[in-house]
Formats: sequence, structure tokens, C-alpha cells
Amino acid sequence: MPVKHGKSIEMTLQKQKTVRILLIGSEGVGKSALIYRFITKRAFDGTSVFDGHTTLNLDGETIRIEVVEWKKDMDLGSEQTLFDAVAIIFSTTDLSSFDYACEVHRYTLEQQVGIPALLIESKSDKLEESEMNRDEVLNVIKRSHTKLYRVSEKENFNVTAAFAYLVEQALHLKEQDGTRSRVEKALDSSSCGESVQVDEDSRPSSAKIDREKGKKCRIM
Repeated sequence: MPVKHGKSIEMTLQKQKTVRILLIGSEGVGKSALIYRFITKRAFDGTSVFDGHTTLNLDGETIRIEVVEWKKDMDLGSEQTLFDAVAIIFSTTDLSSFDYACEVHRYTLEQQVGIPALLIESKSDKLEESEMNRDEVLNVIKRSHTKLYRVSEKENFNVTAAFAYLVEQALHLKEQDGTRSRVEKALDSSSCGESVQVDEDSRPSSAKIDREKGKKCRIM
């Protein structure tokens, strides 16, 4: 008996390893633009409709990557268990988005879900408009032992590297023998444009506003 097309697709998805990434951030930080750039290699025009998933071939094995944008009606406490990794994004031009990212990250640590987490600073092409204090941002990531990637969705800068890190970490927890360099290379050759990883200490800075001591966000 021939297998129905729909059932065949379902069986294929079941055989694939899947990495589900939750992307959290306040409004206007570029969540949709970041996902769109990662999935399609193209710049987001603000109206495009797209599925937040792609695939990569890693040593002959197909990995399905799903990136889900945080929605207000989602319960972070329970939703985290449905994902393999979480990326928390803030905009270099929006100081309040950094405060929000800090609060979210602190909450994820308190929940002790045990999934990889990453901080993403978006809109690095607008450093001249930055509201970030570079030293404070670096202190936050050092205290929390968390990776920070500065990306530009518009210029496709560092986008692949950020997601490659999360995919590698998630696969490692799934007991896969993969490295970020292999994952990133596979992503670049399949569904993502090239990008360059920036070390925290070598990132350019354009801090314009010194934070008030009483308003510093602490991640313990």
C-alpha cells in the first residue's frame, strides 16, 4: 500500500533531530528581522510572511532548526521546557530593552531549566546611536557566564554565528558530537549567509549614556 504524502512528511520529521530555539525580547528590538535573516539570508522588509524553521546537513545528518518568537500570551516558566535553547535579544539603541533582557535572563537562571542561553545585542549597524554602556554590558555577561553576540540583521553581521552557538550547545546536550565551527559551516552552506564572530573584548563601542548606579541590572 502506498504511503500518503502527508504521513511520509510526518515520518521524515520524526526521524530528523530538531533544535527549537526561543527568541525573547521587548518590542522593536528586531526579533522578526533576525529570524527572517537567519532563515532566508535576506533583509526583512517588515511585511514578509515566513516559517521560522530551516535545516542543515551535519556530517550526513539532517538537523531541523526552529526559531520561535516570544509572544505575550506565552508562559515563560512552562514554555522553556518545550525548547532546547533560548536567545534573549536587546537593541543597542534602546536602553530599556537591555533592562528587560537582564530581567528575563535572571528569571531563566532562577528557573534552572538547564537549556543553553545567549544574549544578543541587535542593530550593531547603528552604534552611533547606541545607548549602551559597554563596560556594564560586559560586566553583566561576565557575572552571568553568558555569551554575548553583537549582530546586525540589516548587514547580516554575526547572525549565523549566534545561532550556530546555540545549535551546537543544544546538540551537545542531546549527546551529539558537534562543534560550533562545524555547525556554522553547515549553516553557511545551506540556509544562512556568512557572518563573523566577534569576541566580547574586541567589539567596537559607542556608549553615550552612563547608567545610574541605582538602576544597574544585576544577573546573579
